[in-house]
Amino acid sequence: MRDLSFGRVTGRACAAVVLVCGLAAGMLVPGALAQEQRIVTSGRVSIGGGSGAGAISRASVERYAVMLGLDETQLAAALTMHEGYMAQVKEARAELRRGMEEARRAAEEADDRGGLMESINKASSTMRTTSETLERTFMDDLRAILTEAQSERFVRVERARRREVAAREATVSGEAVDLGRVIAVAAPGFAAPELAEAMDSYELELDRLIQARPEPMAMGGGPGGGMPIDIEKMQATMKERSEAGKKIAEANDRHARKIEALLPEEARAAFRREFDRQAFPRVFREPAVMKDVAAAAALDDLTPEQRTQVAEIRDSYERDARVINERWSNAIREQESAGGSGAFAGGGGIVMISSGDEPEALVEARKARRELDEKTKERLESAMSEKQRERLKKAREDRAAKEREAESGGDGELRMETITIQGGGPIQVR
Repeated sequence: MRDLSFGRVTGRACAAVVLVCGLAAGMLVPGALAQEQRIVTSGRVSIGGGSGAGAISRASVERYAVMLGLDETQLAAALTMHEGYMAQVKEARAELRRGMEEARRAAEEADDRGGLMESINKASSTMRTTSETLERTFMDDLRAILTEAQSERFVRVERARRREVAAREATVSGEAVDLGRVIAVAAPGFAAPELAEAMDSYELELDRLIQARPEPMAMGGGPGGGMPIDIEKMQATMKERSEAGKKIAEANDRHARKIEALLPEEARAAFRREFDRQAFPRVFREPAVMKDVAAAAALDDLTPEQRTQVAEIRDSYERDARVINERWSNAIREQESAGGSGAFAGGGGIVMISSGDEPEALVEARKARRELDEKTKERLESAMSEKQRERLKKAREDRAAKEREAESGGDGELRMETITIQGGGPIQVR
């Protein structure tokens, strides 16, 4: 049996690594590690939240309301209950952060990494229990305001919540897709008996596959507070989760083809776009530069010439990005099929692990998108006056704050760019 221990990490970097490895869903484990690895996150790690998925968001409650057929009075009651639920969740997270900071300071003063890990494990367990209790209480309260007929539909809400949890810990492209959310975006309000029947079939199969998916392997604390990793066990766990993820992704794709054919013709293109966005979120989500373009188009002091320039910038970007994004998503599929990457999941986020050099097609596609984004941003800013650029900057900052809040359900969150592990050497966190 081969073990690999994380090297000594102190101060802020230590807190970051501990959060990634421990919060919300227990200690997490990467798979398929070799002698030297590059580890790159492709998502956010949320602080707290039931079952490691982050708190139930307001948007989720509104989706549940549609599933249940709540009337206006019931919806208002559900949203009021949700506000109380979120206040309790935020207080629990604040208490967790205070405990984390105290544990970190104590460990630094005593140079006791083992004590820090013990404190972190205890705090994570407490937070997890609290979050799950709060979520269960909210769900019980929601059920209590339902009519008998609505209560019979509550199983759909429970399945939807399990899909939300599973999506935050997906490790395979297409695994995080939720066709219910795809339809809500592409064809809001559309209903037909055939669609309802198709969705029932989809939800039942996805729920079965999700509940059969193996849990992430837990990392225990080692001598001196290190975190030993059983490489062979991790590889087996990674393979099991990858195979389970592929089954979920395949089911999503198969049911999507059936459901797309049941939608109105005018909704099908939007359905496919939203499916791609959920299947490859890093590739197809709306880029920051296009949000800037939209914000620029909404400025009330644009000259006719500027409006023409903004429209041309938008059209040019969409045309070029369509080709690049297709190359990027295909490269991701090829890398996953070749087994050149692995992932571990939990805590509301995922960490991708690549062995050796990344495929050239993947590197080139990602580089092309980055260059297109940068070129488009430069074009947009050059078309704006200095005052307009300042307004766009302020709008960008406000939008980013709101998006972080919405995506995490009010969570705190941690984003790590790159960690490199070389044998027993140091962890580098940026």
